[in-house]
Amino acid sequence: MHTPPDMELEIFRLSETAQKRAIKLRAQRLRKKPVPKVSQPEGRSAKQRTGDLFEDRACQHLEQAGLILLARQLRCPRGEIDLVLREADVLVFVEVRARSLTTFGSAAASITFNKQSRILFAIQWHLSRITKRFFAGDTPMCRIDVIAFDQGHLTWLRDAIRFKQDK
Repeated sequence: MHTPPDMELEIFRLSETAQKRAIKLRAQRLRKKPVPKVSQPEGRSAKQRTGDLFEDRACQHLEQAGLILLARQLRCPRGEIDLVLREADVLVFVEVRARSLTTFGSAAASITFNKQSRILFAIQWHLSRITKRFFAGDTPMCRIDVIAFDQGHLTWLRDAIRFKQDK
């Protein structure tokens, strides 16, 4: 069964018109961006603001130790990197944890295998962009540190999380 050429041309015109209309509607929808709803003026929950304060304290401590802050709160679909710093030629990723009570373990102990996996995923997600911006595209030595606050006391654990297990 063969369709006549004039019918093929008509089908082509209808298809082309439908595509143009769809593109036009999509462009209109994209121009009408919804206004995000913010529950609090700062847009951060009380728990997040408390976390921000601990991150500020950790950042101050690390900067006093000579590290240079490159980025904060880098988010990706599966996690977040709290702080990214540079110590000489080493790229340092920092997870900040705080516990007001140690009844259920220390702040550092709260970094479960699941949390470590999310941190590693976030690092892999952002690594190429960070190295392009701060290291001219050359991937430097990297380490993951933890700053733990237990009842307000700061503990800096260098190289606390490994990218892969040593054999």
